[in-house]
Amino acid sequence: MRCSNLSAAVVVLALAACKGQGDAPATSGASGAKATGGRVASCATPKLGACRQYDEANLALGTDMVKQLCDAAGGDFTLTACAADGRTGVCAMNEGTDVFYASYPIPMDEAAASCAKSGGRWAKR
Repeated sequence: MRCSNLSAAVVVLALAACKGQGDAPATSGASGAKATGGRVASCATPKLGACRQYDEANLALGTDMVKQLCDAAGGDFTLTACAADGRTGVCAMNEGTDVFYASYPIPMDEAAASCAKSGGRWAKR
């Protein structure tokens, strides 16, 4: 059920973060953070082998809601980017950047296909 909670939390956050954002991608670059810099936050879920990273645009309303969603999903919230070490794939979307690590239980080709289906930009890391 934890995965369902994380999915529900991501959907709620996505709606809030995308409001008024248009179609422009919010993230880019190796870390997934906005190329122009700015604030960044992340929600790491080591048991799932994944991390969700948020940039300045996603944090426009503050970090409280993002932290609450992360806590509810059993994640570790920090005001830093997702760890770069051990990344196996990254899916950049308007609502944030999903970072996958070797312990992620779904094969990377399936994660890449899911990313593309969701309108994200996949990169192997």
